[in-house]
Amino acid sequence: MQNINDIIDSLKVGISGGFPSSIKYIVKDSILSLTFGDKQKTLREFDCWGFAYFDALNELLENNNIEIIKHITFEIKTTFFKQHHIESFKRRLSFLNENNQNIKIDFYLDTKQEELYTISKMIEIGKVEILRNELKTRTDDNTSGKLEKDFQSYLFGKDLQIDTERTNERLALLGSDFLKQKNKKRILLREFPTGSFKNQVKEENRIMPTEYIDLVTTNKEDRLSLIELKVSDIKLDVISQSLDYSLYFIIYKNQLNKILSDNNISYNKKVHFNTYIVNNNFHSRFNSIFKYYQPSNNNYFKFIKTTIGYYENKI
Repeated sequence: MQNINDIIDSLKVGISGGFPSSIKYIVKDSILSLTFGDKQKTLREFDCWGFAYFDALNELLENNNIEIIKHITFEIKTTFFKQHHIESFKRRLSFLNENNQNIKIDFYLDTKQEELYTISKMIEIGKVEILRNELKTRTDDNTSGKLEKDFQSYLFGKDLQIDTERTNERLALLGSDFLKQKNKKRILLREFPTGSFKNQVKEENRIMPTEYIDLVTTNKEDRLSLIELKVSDIKLDVISQSLDYSLYFIIYKNQLNKILSDNNISYNKKVHFNTYIVNNNFHSRFNSIFKYYQPSNNNYFKFIKTTIGYYENKI
C-alpha cells in the first residue's frame, strides 16, 4: 500500500503522458491547490487538466484506502491573462462548482478569493450585456489543406450549389440524432459567433471573448444543437471550449432566441439543448473528466460525445 506522498510522486508532471508543468499541484490538509502561471498557455487548459489531475489522484487514493480529496482551489494571476478570458474561466468554474455538489471549488485571483457565481446569477448578469445581433453570411471557402475546415464545409453543403439557406442533411454522418428527419427542413448555421459586451459592441467594452461555434442547428427531436468539430486534434481542452459555448447559450438565451429566429432556426424551447463534441480521436483522459462537465441534470443542456469513424472489432 502506498502512502499519499508516494501517490503524488507517481503522478508524473511535465513528461509525455503525464500532467502539464504549466500547472503547480500541491496537496495539503486534504486540499488540492492548483496554480496556473504560464502566459504561453490558455486558461481553457487549466480547469480541464486540473480536474484530470484531481480525478487521477482520487482514484489512486481510493485504491489505497486513503481519504479522497473533496476540495480544489484554482489560482491565477491577472498579469498573465486578459480580463475576458479570466471571466470566461470564472464562469466555467462556477458551473463546475454548482454541478458537482460533493466537491468544493474555490477561485483565487492574485491570491484574493473571488466569489463564484450561481448559474442563476450568471443568467441575471447576462441580461444587461449585449451581443452581436447579426450573423455574417458564411460560404464554403477555406484555407486549402485544413482537414477540419474541409469537413465542416462538407457538412455545411459544399458543392451542392446552394445560394441561400443550408440544411443539415449531411449531419446524418454524426449519428442517429440526425438520421431520418422526416423530410423536415432544418437550417444549418456555420461559425456562429459568441462574445458579449457592455453598452456597445466595441473592443474596449468586451466582457467575453469572441469565438465561433462550428455548427448550430436542430436535431430530429427539434432540440437546439451546438456542434464542435475536431479532426485529429486530441487536446483535452475541447471539453472546456464546449462548456464555454454551452454557458453562452444558457446565459444569453433570450437574446439568442431572437437571433436564431431571425435566421430561421426553430426549435423546442421547452427541452434542454444538446452540445455535441465530435472527434475522430479523443484524448485518453477525456472520459475521466467528462463526468464532471456533464450536467448533473438536463434542465439546461446535455453533452453528447460523438466519435467519427468509430470501429469495434468484435471478432
